[in-house]
Amino acid sequence: MSESALVSIIVPVYNVGGYITRCLDSIASQSYKNIEVILVDDGSTDSSGAICDEFGRKDSRFKVIHQENQWLARARNAGLAVAEGEFLYFVDADDAVHPLLIERAMRVYRETGCDYVICGHRREFDLPGDFGVDVLPDAPLVEEKSANTVLERMILECDEDNVYGVAWNKLIPASLASGLEFADIYANEDVPFTIRLALRSSKVSVIKEPLYHYTLRSSSIMGSSWNKWALNNLRMRFLCLDYLPQEDTFIRGLALNRLYTKIFARKVDLLGTDYERECMVVSKDIIKKTWKEFIHHPGINFRLKVFFTFARLNPWVPRLMSKTIGNKRNDGTR
Repeated sequence: MSESALVSIIVPVYNVGGYITRCLDSIASQSYKNIEVILVDDGSTDSSGAICDEFGRKDSRFKVIHQENQWLARARNAGLAVAEGEFLYFVDADDAVHPLLIERAMRVYRETGCDYVICGHRREFDLPGDFGVDVLPDAPLVEEKSANTVLERMILECDEDNVYGVAWNKLIPASLASGLEFADIYANEDVPFTIRLALRSSKVSVIKEPLYHYTLRSSSIMGSSWNKWALNNLRMRFLCLDYLPQEDTFIRGLALNRLYTKIFARKVDLLGTDYERECMVVSKDIIKKTWKEFIHHPGINFRLKVFFTFARLNPWVPRLMSKTIGNKRNDGTR
């Protein structure tokens, strides 16, 4: 790897006219100059596409793709298909990045010999204006983790405040991601992608400083419809099982345990919503396809098996639980 390897920064764009200029300005201001910025306008109906074109005209590093709206996963895949860099970085168009993001991530990659780098981030509430640029220490603060640890955290936390399962905080060698695409699902499409990255890795370096500024928007995929996101989270967890090796009984047991816990929780959460019936259909299908492995898996607690056997035979249990402990859906906390 050369000292100035090309980094492809992929930015999916959809109706973020109030945010995208800030985002693209922050990318253009990177201290690491050898970048190509692939902007995938996913059928925006506001000014976003025109702003992308403007950046493309004034900076030859910015390349613009316009396509019909196909959701986030296909937009990212369109960027992957044309990326020419030795490294990949994904940025969401309503977020912003520190001027030293790529430089620091590349430095850590070279110095630690890791398989990929996770950058620290700060979450900010719906602030489309300028963001503060943190003063960083001369040397990056880095924590090294085994890929197995990263994989475990992804499975446990992939619907929470999780730094391991998202795409937007990682510097990834293009060779490590070769042949991978994002899952064509409504949301959480990055978790199956990052799980496969971890399965191909042995060591991951985590930079502790907030190099990425993540914007919490009420109109984002998760913010606009938590119920739809929650149902999709079940589909994502089921999809991830396809990638976890059968011989790794610990990690599959962990994934099955979490999947069944979430199935029951979603049945409670989505009672009385427009997604209740769909949740029941999806849950029944997942259980049908995984029950034999779940019930015979040596790594799953016996009492948990008994509970889910009882719940499967008595479909009124989630409704009883909802009446007993209440329903916290729509609060966006789970």
